Amino acid sequence: IDLISGLEEAHLDFIGARLFTDLSEGVIIDIGGGSTELVSFKDGKTLDSFSMPIGSLSMYNRFVKKILPSKKEKAEIKKEVLFNLERLKDTGIIHGYFDVAIGVGGTIRATLRMINDLYDKPKDNRIFTYRELKKLLNLFENNDRPTITKILKIAPDRIHTLLPGMMILYTILKKAGLDKVVVSKYGVREGYLYHKVLKGE
Repeated sequence: IDLISGLEEAHLDFIGARLFTDLSEGVIIDIGGGSTELVSFKDGKTLDSFSMPIGSLSMYNRFVKKILPSKKEKAEIKKEVLFNLERLKDTGIIHGYFDVAIGVGGTIRATLRMINDLYDKPKDNRIFTYRELKKLLNLFENNDRPTITKILKIAPDRIHTLLPGMMILYTILKKAGLDKVVVSKYGVREGYLYHKVLKGE
């Protein structure tokens, strides 16, 4: 077993995501259960890497009392994300230097599936916008039975954690001025395999 730090996870996210896309610059976002990694890159090289102790499961456990977060609980999640983003205030990540994010991890892949279903997009579509995510969250504002049914249909294993994870993503995109998310097939696992097992060959 190889235990890795949050910053090493961010680096491996970068390696894995770069195997999927040929984007020359952007911000990689990996929302996990207990942490969120952010990596900015330009011309194929990392600029800043951060690991924040907030994730879809930890936000659910800290702030949500029922199955889905209430309006007040969503506001508390947003406030906590913004508090953690203060560490990035001197970086290019939240100063609007980038337009595109590369999304990594199960939360963002589930969000993509929800948006593809909402907008009747092809199942192999791997891109969504900040506006589409905002509209999706607005549709889920009431947390009623149709909302629960929709999540159970598309991402049943994430019924508790999907909306907290989407709030993390929404807050980051808004704060950083990121307009588009390209969802990577690869992430930390593939980055680990490529970097530590195949040695980058």
